[in-house]
Amino acid sequence: MSWIQGTVTPASLTEASQVLGGDNGGLQWMPRGGGTLLGRGARPREPVFAFDLSKCGRVIEHAYDDLTVTVEAGISMASLQHTLAEHGQWLPLSIHPDPRSTIGGWIAADKRTPLAGNWGSVRDYLLGIAWMDGRGRTLRAGGRVVKNVAGYDLMKLHTGALGELGVIVEATFKVLPSPAEWGAVTVASPDATVPRRALEGAPQLFPAGLWRYDIGYGERLALVFAGSRTRVNAQMNRAQVLLGSTADTLDSTGTLSLVAELERGTRPESSCVAWGGALPEWLTGERLGVGSHWCVDLLRGHFWSRWDGDESALARARSALRAGEGHMHLDACSDEPLVNPWGWRSEGAELLSGLKRALDPERRYVEGRWPAH
Repeated sequence: MSWIQGTVTPASLTEASQVLGGDNGGLQWMPRGGGTLLGRGARPREPVFAFDLSKCGRVIEHAYDDLTVTVEAGISMASLQHTLAEHGQWLPLSIHPDPRSTIGGWIAADKRTPLAGNWGSVRDYLLGIAWMDGRGRTLRAGGRVVKNVAGYDLMKLHTGALGELGVIVEATFKVLPSPAEWGAVTVASPDATVPRRALEGAPQLFPAGLWRYDIGYGERLALVFAGSRTRVNAQMNRAQVLLGSTADTLDSTGTLSLVAELERGTRPESSCVAWGGALPEWLTGERLGVGSHWCVDLLRGHFWSRWDGDESALARARSALRAGEGHMHLDACSDEPLVNPWGWRSEGAELLSGLKRALDPERRYVEGRWPAH
């Protein structure tokens, strides 16, 4: 990786502040967690030093009675979920996270999984954030309680900024009780009417997931439910009536295995991943995918597809999505970003460039990963 000239791994946030406040030889910093999404975004304009916070992974406070948790950004998502599970709680972003992925990385990349359709994404649970500017000063937004004082929501600026505005060092989340039961009703090779019926019935069914997918065994549709055993059983009975006699059911173990497999498909491990969003109405029609493994979230219109490098398939998909007000991006399966990962240039380029100048006036952090500038 010629664009990463070296790596600094501070042992504490105090040391991190001292390093950032010193002289880095004119190179820019690029925050890095577990390195699982270094292939997201464009290649930086200039060489960078990787700023690795993997040793800063403490649980600062778990106020389990208040359903909040505050952690250092270097903690892995898997470790955080394990800590929460000890008190019957979870952060509804992942059930099977990559063990290397960190909380700071999830925020900086605005990482999403198929669970986002019902439970939402990182920004829906983020209550407070702390980051360090290019001089090592710690700045904060939000707080550690659900009811925060109103003001500029700087947390959303850092969500998805890919480290261009500073290095995230601390985050506070609201969390939820863990579901007692999971279940799913699936249909093989659904025609176009089946997803539409599922969408029409979804408001009464309250599914935790409504997905079209192909994980190598042919296209299927799944309605997934989570909650108390009584609720899940009742919802599954309604779903079977809605989807007809050809529907199959999955128990809690089978459902969690399905969700884990769909989540794995969002990771650029052995192949690049195309991802983005589009209108749900469009997604209920023709098959979507630029590879053999894909998943569409019909509740919010998010999708993921493995990409085998077929440029013509990618161009067709992007053209169709633009016609439906959607978009498709690419995550590289290596540390070397792709030439055209975003597929579009933001209409708000001037605004985002202004934010970069305001929050990183000395250009101490990585530039060029965003699509806007």
